[in-house]
Amino acid sequence: MTMSSYQIFRLLLRSNCGQQLLRSASVMCRQRNSHHSTTISTQHGLLHLQKEIISNQWISTTPCFAKGKDRGKDKKKVKGKQVFIDENLLSQLTNLDKLKTDFQECIDMMKEDFIKNLSLRSSTGAIESLPVKVDGDEYQVQDLAQINRKNPKTIVMKMDSFPQAIPAVLEALTKSGMDLNPQQDGTTIFIPVPKVTKEHREMLSKNARTLFIKYRDRIKDVQNSHIKKIRNKELEGGFSVDQIHEAVEMVTNMAQTHISQAEAMLSTKQAELLKS
Repeated sequence: MTMSSYQIFRLLLRSNCGQQLLRSASVMCRQRNSHHSTTISTQHGLLHLQKEIISNQWISTTPCFAKGKDRGKDKKKVKGKQVFIDENLLSQLTNLDKLKTDFQECIDMMKEDFIKNLSLRSSTGAIESLPVKVDGDEYQVQDLAQINRKNPKTIVMKMDSFPQAIPAVLEALTKSGMDLNPQQDGTTIFIPVPKVTKEHREMLSKNARTLFIKYRDRIKDVQNSHIKKIRNKELEGGFSVDQIHEAVEMVTNMAQTHISQAEAMLSTKQAELLKS
């Protein structure tokens, strides 16, 4: 449907940019017609304005700023932008191979911890790898005991070779987060396999998030360590401020990529644990 000049006028008035255009048009009309004794009629001025806008003969130089909520949308777009990884530049500013290895090790260790410590059924393997401190040194349970599964509901640990480590092993089992309730009989420890309850699932889900935070922070530590090395290169000279900035942005982007991967692992594991 064709809009009337009055409708165009009303639409223009609704925007800041439109008001600026109207003011500019009014000034232009007065300047162009200052030698006439009569003023331009409202209808004539509107038609002139419409022609000027369509023909792009003038543009307001005053920027029209986005509203607060629109600026927020722009920020989100910038945050999610893809960063090109210039490996040649990074390798000159930091040990790129070590950077990649350090990031990947965090992910691999998180996967390993998830397998060992977040099983719905207490596995023999998870118990074997539990760390135990004895006389200031750290061991794994499997270094101190012979572990067997007596039946699907009971795990048996024989501590004949290291009876002095029994108190430390009992403490490690109790604090393992696997909802274990070990029972000692001489140098033998019996571990009833806990029943999978809703509370147990929720506890494991909470433990999963705790592990995620642990490795997320390690990834950030790797990021900050390499960024520090890059910034030291700026002090030594040989690289421009823009190159340093780009390298820092690359490392930050690589760290965020691995954190996102860890978040995806967390979501998958929690969904698995809480599934009834």
